[in-house]
Amino acid sequence: MVMMFYRSLMRPASLQKERLEEQLREHRLLQSDVDNHRPSVESVAHSAQELVATASNARLAKKIETKLRDVTSR
Repeated sequence: MVMMFYRSLMRPASLQKERLEEQLREHRLLQSDVDNHRPSVESVAHSAQELVATASNARLAKKIETKLRDVTSR
């Protein structure tokens, strides 16, 4: 379902008022979903940072750090 919204958001804005209003609703829904997931992502990121700081295995810490960077850059 998210991919359907993503594809519709990638289309140019419509010149028809009804379609433009539909695109705006879709955009607001997607933004709401992103905003609702933000606290969870931030919590996971904080836990990962603590794990990296206390890891005894440098290779594992580097892997976690790389994955954390990927998640937080999205």
